[in-house]
Amino acid sequence: MGFLTWSIIHLFLLLQLQTPVVLSQNIINGSVLVGESLTASESQQFSSSWRYPSGDFALGFRKIRPNNGFTLSIWFDKIPDKTIVWHAQAVNTNTGFVPAGSKVTLTADGGLVLTGPRGQLHWSSSLPPSSSSVSRGLITDVGEFGLFSQDSTVALWSSFDHPTDTLLPTQVSLLISDCKKERVVVLPLLVRAFGFG
Repeated sequence: MGFLTWSIIHLFLLLQLQTPVVLSQNIINGSVLVGESLTASESQQFSSSWRYPSGDFALGFRKIRPNNGFTLSIWFDKIPDKTIVWHAQAVNTNTGFVPAGSKVTLTADGGLVLTGPRGQLHWSSSLPPSSSSVSRGLITDVGEFGLFSQDSTVALWSSFDHPTDTLLPTQVSLLISDCKKERVVVLPLLVRAFGFG
């Protein structure tokens, strides 16, 4: 093989090895540490994101057209359409979208905190007042993002507890399980949730 062929193979292998390193700078097994942040960028439809190691789901900013604003979202990352399965609701802006330069930061006292380019608060994960401080966020292989305190396995806040217009299979299972515990009839709830009633 010639020098050019070896150079291309070397470059390919080098890029393959560097990709996990870039992702692991802020994600270790889907875990995001307090202080990590993401910024909405005009140069990309999908700005930097926090991904589950399998690559199935990611949390980050999604550019929405024709509004040219961004939503803080979770999406299927392995498919071309990058279908959004969750987004921050009740964002404190006129349009519900945030501009480029907006930032989401994982904080100990507020969980996920979304601020505009000038630092104005647009949204937060609204932790319960009596909750412990957040030590990490976790994006799972089922599309859920949760906030956890030190050494806790129970989420202080979860995207599954704040559904938008898409229910993932494990969310439906959790909904049915919760309804059975409370002795609620499940079928009418699901019919209303999916707009059939």
